[in-house]
Amino acid sequence: MSETAHSLGHVGLSVLLCGGLLACARPVLLEQQDAANPQAQAPPALQSPPTQTTPKTAVSSPPDEITLRTLDLIALDSDGRPVTDLKPEELRLFEDKVELKIASISSVANEPLTLGLFFDVSGSRHADQSIGEETRLASEFVHSIWHQGDTAFVVAFNYDVYAVTQPSQKLEDIDEGLKKIPQATYHGATALYDALCLVKPEKLASIPGRKVYVVFSDFEDNTSQNTSEHVLEVAHKAGISIFPVFLSEGFGGGYSKRIEKHGRQQALYFADATGGEVLIPESRKQLASTFAQLASALQAAYRMTYTPSTPDPVGKKRKKKKKEILLQTTRPHVRLIYAKS
Repeated sequence: MSETAHSLGHVGLSVLLCGGLLACARPVLLEQQDAANPQAQAPPALQSPPTQTTPKTAVSSPPDEITLRTLDLIALDSDGRPVTDLKPEELRLFEDKVELKIASISSVANEPLTLGLFFDVSGSRHADQSIGEETRLASEFVHSIWHQGDTAFVVAFNYDVYAVTQPSQKLEDIDEGLKKIPQATYHGATALYDALCLVKPEKLASIPGRKVYVVFSDFEDNTSQNTSEHVLEVAHKAGISIFPVFLSEGFGGGYSKRIEKHGRQQALYFADATGGEVLIPESRKQLASTFAQLASALQAAYRMTYTPSTPDPVGKKRKKKKKEILLQTTRPHVRLIYAKS
């Protein structure tokens, strides 16, 4: 193995030049046996379908033309089960307290899914005795929601970021990546934000369908070059919903209540801003129900189109201004999950 190669625990890994979907801010790692075999190659990064180039004709738009915007949401009943028959007339949408007109709503539960699984392997988790159970249940979760055409990848992070499994449409590739996580040597600082910025947003944005990150961590970053604000920029540009699985003291953490509170706040910050939800198993016994909650959420996904309060400037990019979103439903006992800004 070369001197530049990194090691994820006791699993031999070698550096592979990256390209395609995963950004090259950190080394992409694969098993050493693949490097030794010239016939073995990394699974190809998912690419958008080729499109034919046709001459473009300039079309002038009326100055008052309003472009519909979209909002992804999840609808669950009081028991956490998917609500699959939500109607536009059952919803009210507000932007900065101004009610907006909802044009349509449709289920996207069967759209192709790009799923990123992120695992914290830093020193704060070295005492976690549930890692094997976490990855076993993660594998079962992926199998339970998988449709033909879905794509997933596995990333681990401590002071560095490791692409354990390249984007793949083969479940066996994801299973192999998940099996490596418990074999890691859990040590070092935590580069959570760098991990969440690993994927090139312009590549991910060009791929049709939903994008979801599931992140297993205590959400205490102490070494990233990226910021939490840049994480949200990447997520918004690529259309990613972040679902933090917050692993507290019962999963190896030995930190103060102040640090744990900050981690919870950071997890909520990412979830609220991207349309995800924070999942907090308090013990190993609650892990199975946590993954069941996550599966239900992905099966209850919708996409709404609505008329903005002010039209977008014709021929110009819309100015990025943070606006508060409030979505309500008139149907009793239904809980909505959506990006609140």
